[in-house]
This record gives sequence, C-alpha cells and structure tokens, in this order.
Amino acid sequence: MNSNQVFAQVKQQWQKRRVPLKLFLFMCANLAVAPAIYANNEGISQGQAYAIGLLILTTFVLSVYLFVVMFVPEKF
Repeated sequence: MNSNQVFAQVKQQWQKRRVPLKLFLFMCANLAVAPAIYANNEGISQGQAYAIGLLILTTFVLSVYLFVVMFVPEKF
C-alpha cells in the first residue's frame, strides 16, 4: 500500500466518523476552559468546574447553531 492509498483510506474514514471527532474536539475545548473556571472560584470543586465548562461550551455551540439557522434557513 503506497502513501496515496493510505491517505485516501484515512480521508474516507474521517468522513464517515465526524461525530466522534467533534465530540473529541469539544472535550478538548472543555479541558482548556475548566481549569480557568476552577482557578477563578475557590468555592467549587474540580468536577463542578468541568460541568460549568461543559455548560458554557454547549451554550456557545447552540447559540452559533441558532444564529446560522436564523440567517441561512434554506440550508436546513
């Protein structure tokens, strides 16, 4: 198998599995947000900081989605 075939196979697998990739990137973003929340407030636990970070990211993603749906409704 040459490198072009390997690249084509990786590209095909990536196109099939977009949801796991998006979830992975979402969780990586949470790893960047949660420590900042945890460092800002001393009264919350680390688990609560990760939950708050997850809620913030989910709210942001939903607001971007709704913004796109409002201005480009014919796509949906």
